[in-house]
Amino acid sequence: MSTNRDVRRYIYLSKENIMNVKKVMWLYIVFLTCIVVGFNSDIMPKPYGLAKQYIPAAKLRKLAAYRIPNDDKVAHFFMVGLLAFLVNLSLSLSRVSFGKTAVLKGSLILMVFVTIEESSQAFFPSRSCSLGDLLANYAGIWCFGQAAVYYTTHRDSIDMKLPHFLRTWLQQPRRE
Repeated sequence: MSTNRDVRRYIYLSKENIMNVKKVMWLYIVFLTCIVVGFNSDIMPKPYGLAKQYIPAAKLRKLAAYRIPNDDKVAHFFMVGLLAFLVNLSLSLSRVSFGKTAVLKGSLILMVFVTIEESSQAFFPSRSCSLGDLLANYAGIWCFGQAAVYYTTHRDSIDMKLPHFLRTWLQQPRRE
């Protein structure tokens, strides 16, 4: 198993780059928290209710036919998955061992938080606690956690596929 020092050396994560990832991660956490609090407290209008106000009923029925099936689950998968990617990168892919099994620390922390968040929805009359949403969260955490591992171990080949200007921008430290 590689240590955090080996991972940092291999993926060129300087302290400055780790701080940048952490800043993005915290902004994303604040964004997701605002969404959760807004929906749980009825501050934010529900998308369907908002659409009913501005779209005639005949057009709304036609639009409903084009709706992506399980769009809520897809949103859970990608939003929580992206957070897992950022958290695991900011923690330099540190792991927690349970016997012979090593789990990404960031993924484990997120699994606890999304379980609490999804369970807390049972206490709000306007929300519903959904096992499907929780499973979509878990799937996103696992897939994007593995994507963070893949990104860090294959960074050189990924960087070579980027356009030259983007590659040089990512590899050079910023001056402030």
